[in-house]
Amino acid sequence: MKSQIFGSALFLIFALMSCQDEGSEITKQSQLEAQLETSVSSYLEAEDNQWIEITEDEYNLLKTKISNASVCGMNDSLFNIAASTSYVSNSGFTRANYMNKAKPHIAPNSYVFAFKYEAGGSTNEGSEGGMYVKISESTNKSGFKSLGNALPAHSGKKTYYFTLKNGSSFRLGDNKGYLGVYNDTDLAHIPYGESYAASGNVANLVFISYTSDKYQALCTTSNPWE
Repeated sequence: MKSQIFGSALFLIFALMSCQDEGSEITKQSQLEAQLETSVSSYLEAEDNQWIEITEDEYNLLKTKISNASVCGMNDSLFNIAASTSYVSNSGFTRANYMNKAKPHIAPNSYVFAFKYEAGGSTNEGSEGGMYVKISESTNKSGFKSLGNALPAHSGKKTYYFTLKNGSSFRLGDNKGYLGVYNDTDLAHIPYGESYAASGNVANLVFISYTSDKYQALCTTSNPWE
């Protein structure tokens, strides 16, 4: 009798542990998801490699809470400079900045998981002809490829913030990377550094002007989707 009771008790303990493990697996959040609040529903509903618009507060949380996170592209001090008031139409181009002193590189073996930019135009269509985040492992003017799908549609002249859903397949190799963008709306810019561009959603760029477009990304050598 005692052995039967002991066996039943063990079975009950193992059953409870199994249920607890299954439940914890279902509710487990990634580092990235845990920082989202306002935008978490949109994030959960999105497919892998889709960009989701998030709030400024969520972007800043990702910057400070994700392990080994760092800024790439335009740094904060430059991004906070007021944009030039003389917007020149620059939509329909792949673009990249060169800011030697600002060190805008993406570190080797990094994931890019968030992006922000200041719009100088009014509308982004969010379609196949829409806005794309671009990365290159070659130089700041060649070898650019799209990172994930197009950014979702948005409109208005302001700063926008996005995060990428499960983009772990887009990890850089052993070379440092460069951040670029294909834009279907005008970008705000500042009179600093150099800008390279070419018409269309392309890989290779040429020198355009002594300005820099206002965009930035967050990257990390840790997988933020785990």
